[in-house]
Amino acid sequence: MSQRIIIVMEGGIIQDIVGIPPGLAVEVRDFDVEDLDPTQEDIRTVEGEDYLYALWEPPADARGEAQP
Repeated sequence: MSQRIIIVMEGGIIQDIVGIPPGLAVEVRDFDVEDLDPTQEDIRTVEGEDYLYALWEPPADARGEAQP
């Protein structure tokens, strides 16, 4: 079976992304931004379209880092 990344979405909101291997990150672009404050720092633009940017990475323990 191929390796999978599972994106858990509920009510239009990503709740979790599971299975991100070490060394890989998942960039999420949510184009449903009409009700957001346009000055919010994580809003970006690509090809004239605004989107909410989020970067998901493996948990620290999966990267070999100590947990607090």
